[in-house]
Amino acid sequence: MTTKSLISAREGGVALIAALAAVPLLLAGGAAVDYGRAYFVHRSLQGVVDAAALAGVSSYRDTVADGLGLAERTAAAYFAQNARAMTGLEVGTPTIQAQASGSCSGGTAVASVTVSASTQVATSLMGLVMPVMEVSATATAEKPLVQFSLDLGDFNPGRMDADALALYWYKVPADNAVPTADELVKIADNLSWEPSQIYSQCVAASDRIGIALATVPGGRHPSHYVNPTNPYGGMIGRTYLYYSHLYPPTREAYSLIDNCALQIVEGRSSVPPATGRCFSPYDTSKPYTALASDGSFRCDALKGRNITFFWNDMGPGDDRVHDDYDYNDLILSFTCTTEDSASVMLTR
Repeated sequence: MTTKSLISAREGGVALIAALAAVPLLLAGGAAVDYGRAYFVHRSLQGVVDAAALAGVSSYRDTVADGLGLAERTAAAYFAQNARAMTGLEVGTPTIQAQASGSCSGGTAVASVTVSASTQVATSLMGLVMPVMEVSATATAEKPLVQFSLDLGDFNPGRMDADALALYWYKVPADNAVPTADELVKIADNLSWEPSQIYSQCVAASDRIGIALATVPGGRHPSHYVNPTNPYGGMIGRTYLYYSHLYPPTREAYSLIDNCALQIVEGRSSVPPATGRCFSPYDTSKPYTALASDGSFRCDALKGRNITFFWNDMGPGDDRVHDDYDYNDLILSFTCTTEDSASVMLTR
C-alpha cells in the first residue's frame, strides 16, 4: 500500500469514528434540550396544581351539605381554566381529593385538598429512543379549622314579641360585599329559640366572621304596630337584613348614616354599654367600635377572648310607635376554642 493510500484510508477511518462519536453527542445535546423543556413544563404544572389545591381548600365550608365536594369542584374549575395557559400543553383531567379530619373542638381539625396531574412532552432528538416524556405534579393544601361558639343564654324571647327575627353567621366576602343568600348560615329564629342554646361551627382561624340579623316588622304580632311601618319605614311583613361587617349594619335596609342596630364590646356581658340613642360614625366613644372597626372577627385575632353582640331590632317600643334603642333584643356571646393563627398552606 502506498503512503498516499494509507493516509486516505486513515482519513476515512477518522471520519467514520467522528460520525459515530457525534451520535451520542447529538443525543446528549438533544436530551439536555428535552429535559430542560420537561423541567419548565413540570414547574408550570406544579404551579397550576399548587394554586388549584389552595383555591379548593380555601372554598371548603363545613356548613354546606357537600363541603368537600365544593372544595373539589372549585379546585377542578381553577385547574381547567388555567392549566393550558400556564403549561402551553393539553393536560388531562386531574385527580382531586378533598377530606376533613381531626376534632374541631380539640383544635386538631384540618381540611385538605390534593391535586395531581400529568401531561406528555414531545421530545426532539431524543425521539429516536423516547418519543415523549411523562411529566407529573402533585400538591396538597391544608386549612386548619377551629371552632367558634355563640352562647345565646342571655336571649330573652319576651323582648321580641312583635317582630320575627332570625340570626345568621357568614364569612365576609373578600371584597367586603354583602354575602349572598347561599352564604348566610342560619343559626336560629325567635319562633323556635331555646334560651340556653350553644351554637358551634368549624371555620378557618383566618376566616372573617360576620353576624347577620334578619327582621320582619310585625312578623309575630302585627297588632303591636300602630303604624303600617316600623320607626324607620320598614314595611310590616317584609324582611330586612342587618350585617355586622357593614357600617351602619342597616346600610342595606334603611337610608341611615347612624348605627341604631348594634353594639359590640369585649368580654361577656348581659347589659348593653349604652342605650337610648343611635351612634354617629363620627362619635369616637361609640361602643360599636370598642374592639372591631367593622363588626367582623377572626379567631386568630381574638386569641380566646369573648365578644358580646347587643342587637336592637329597631322595632317600636312600649309606645308602639318609636324605637326604644334598648340594644337588648338579642344578646349573644362569641368566642373561639383556640388561639391558633395558622392559615391555608401548601404541605406537599
